[in-house]
Amino acid sequence: MNQQVDQRAQDLRRRDDSAHAAAGPVLVTAGDAASLPPRRWDAIKGDLAGGATSGIVALPQTITIGALAFAPLGPGYVTYGILAGFYCSIVSGLLVALCGGTRFGVGGPRSSFSLVMALILSALLAHETGLAGAGVARVLVLTFLAVSLAGLLQIAFGAIGAGSYIKFIPHPVVAGFMNGLALLILVSQLPALAGIARDTRWWDFQTILDQLQFATAAVALMTFLIMSSVGRTWPRLPAALIAVAGGTAFYYALSYYPAASRFGVPHLGALVGTIPASFPAPAFLGKFVAAAGEKQTWYLLWQIAPSIAVLALLGALESLMCAVAVGQLSGRRPEANRELIAQGVSNLAGGVFGAVFGGSTSSRTMLNYRAGGRGRLSGVTHAGVMLLALMTAQFWVAHLPQVVLAAVLTTIALGMFDGWTRDII
Repeated sequence: MNQQVDQRAQDLRRRDDSAHAAAGPVLVTAGDAASLPPRRWDAIKGDLAGGATSGIVALPQTITIGALAFAPLGPGYVTYGILAGFYCSIVSGLLVALCGGTRFGVGGPRSSFSLVMALILSALLAHETGLAGAGVARVLVLTFLAVSLAGLLQIAFGAIGAGSYIKFIPHPVVAGFMNGLALLILVSQLPALAGIARDTRWWDFQTILDQLQFATAAVALMTFLIMSSVGRTWPRLPAALIAVAGGTAFYYALSYYPAASRFGVPHLGALVGTIPASFPAPAFLGKFVAAAGEKQTWYLLWQIAPSIAVLALLGALESLMCAVAVGQLSGRRPEANRELIAQGVSNLAGGVFGAVFGGSTSSRTMLNYRAGGRGRLSGVTHAGVMLLALMTAQFWVAHLPQVVLAAVLTTIALGMFDGWTRDII
């Protein structure tokens, strides 16, 4: 009996998917809707609803994860990281939607990828004295070049059919790597959570106590509690979005409350600041060509080559895990090698546009599917929502507190610890 029910469910999913496949990534106006066949119009509405829903919910993650990649450069580059996160969701996400092995797949930045990018940035900064005075600008060019090179490796993985063999990597290796990434994220966010200077040494307890801002820590704790409680009590609600809204409201309420007015906004932590409404453009292509003609570039790329390989391999693993999870949900076998090639193309182009490294994200894709997305139009809609958010970011992102984003990112990092490892502990 159970087998018959499962077979019936798979038949219904295939029928639903075929209807969305027939619809394709077609944009229609309200006047055209009445002339479309009912099933085709339902498919388009589902794709638009799924892409819009996943795009709105993913906004806090795009902001926080983009900022994480540029954390080694200090708070002055928070807005730069946020911009790179948006570019990833727009450019890389659009290419994943059009070329990926899953028709309703949604791509964007991920915490693990951004942390590896942060490690690459740290390694390049350590060699800054050998950059002939070019400084941070040269470091940024090499970082985005590393993103494009990692994308080339992913294309090679897919071209040789490695998608069928990556799954044989031992789980303890992946678990240890993910746990290390989560731990590094937590450590990198502690200064913002406590309101202390980023360059403070962790063993200098007296300085930490002198700089500790209890009001900032209270905002971080409130944001953490909101996100954790919503995630446990109402798992279907967008916990990150609600936490950002609730934490920001608490931040401003605390700063303007008469009894707490002595704290003031500066003591509660800095705001994100103005985000320029900059349309994505391949601004780094010419810089890559110029850097390729310098001997120092190849020396530095050789120094960070292991990190580039790790970035490509981790992106391949995470994308394939997402494809498998989505395949179980939709009843369709994922096209692993096509997915790898699509991820590689998206990151190759993303580096040229100045985007952080990205890949298929299970949370966005699952939300897209549950909201009705079945075709590639849903992923295109997701990228369009991100573009609209970027164009209006100067009116809302600029007023977000950095401590709230740090608390959301800390909660995400706690969830990144491998479940198998937690069970052992």
